[in-house]
Amino acid sequence: MADAGTPATHAEELAKVARRATRLAAAEDWEHALGAFAELERLADQGIRAAVHSARQAGWSWTRIGRDLGVTQQAAWRRFSGQATPAAIRHESSPEE
Repeated sequence: MADAGTPATHAEELAKVARRATRLAAAEDWEHALGAFAELERLADQGIRAAVHSARQAGWSWTRIGRDLGVTQQAAWRRFSGQATPAAIRHESSPEE
């Protein structure tokens, strides 16, 4: 099993919660299903953040990350960089392979 906080750990937890949400929705237990779906959304966001962090650690450019997320380089940077100013994107970004 992967270490806590890794993209693999997040994926495992997502799968577990998705199975629970599926069972609850199939049973039309909306009181609990809605909570499970909200938890899925939270876990997915955490997983994406962990994967972006790992990709950056591996040397991926913001352009490549944005492409794989289906957004622009700037949108990826704004969401995940933690930097205060968009001007830093020009200095942080590396050229495509």
